Amino acid sequence: MKTPVDIWAELGARLSSFGQDAASREVIARACQKNDWFEPEEIVDAVRSIREEFLSRDKIERWLACYERPATLLSRTVLVVMAGNIPLVGFFDLLCVVTAGHRCLVKMSSKDAMLMSFVIDQLKKIEPGDTGFSSLDAGTLTSVTGHGRLSPPSSLSQPQNNTAAMTKNKNFLIIQY
Repeated sequence: MKTPVDIWAELGARLSSFGQDAASREVIARACQKNDWFEPEEIVDAVRSIREEFLSRDKIERWLACYERPATLLSRTVLVVMAGNIPLVGFFDLLCVVTAGHRCLVKMSSKDAMLMSFVIDQLKKIEPGDTGFSSLDAGTLTSVTGHGRLSPPSSLSQPQNNTAAMTKNKNFLIIQY
């Protein structure tokens, strides 16, 4: 089993050629068809920014070094309802939930489902099996679990500056923005 750092760094490596091969160009074209606001250059730039800012091995390791890693962690399922107004706008939510060791149940926006599905498919290829990435779209659910070791920040349990609140129930942590 790969560590979260290994998985995210490998995703970054895989995304280095995004927009330069036929498969990713097809994803870009289909994403632009689904969302009239998306432009191919904007999508390539969003992926490049994600790769450079979130998926370089040393940046991930420095980020994770700021948090204590508990010996045990009760894994939860976190529902993330993603917007679709910016290409891959929900990626950081996915990154945080899975790296924290939780299952991420993703409700993709119909306006950004092509790109997020592509990323989740890449993650499943990197770590086949039960890997922490779930997608919920048009009544279908593909579910896999996370295996990071961080606990979510305690500040998530309280609204922050009236912009976010979290509801707890037996099976889900639902983050609302």
